[in-house]
Amino acid sequence: MITLISLINLAIAAINFWVAWQVWQLGGKLKQVTKTLIEVEASVHYVLFPAPEVITIGQLGTAGLRDRYQKLLLQQLQAQPLLSLVDVFYRIWQQYFIRRRYAASRTRIKRYSFLRRR
Repeated sequence: MITLISLINLAIAAINFWVAWQVWQLGGKLKQVTKTLIEVEASVHYVLFPAPEVITIGQLGTAGLRDRYQKLLLQQLQAQPLLSLVDVFYRIWQQYFIRRRYAASRTRIKRYSFLRRR
């Protein structure tokens, strides 16, 4: 009976020793993970520390671009009637020029038509 109790005690002690060994190894792995996470946090902090200032500068630049865009839209609206008028004059001039050129080529053809008959 004492032998059986001693063997059970020994088995429980071996299991406890194994559990203690696993906890010890887990503690070492957790120390490594903690060290790595601290290094990563330091690197991220170094990279992202100036981010708020950069974001603010970007927002100011975007606001400036929006203002410039609004001004350009206003200028476009103001210039649109003038550009339409220029386009109308250009089309009228182009039609006049094409008619005149066509008429001139027709008179050349009539003038030198005798050369083609031979």
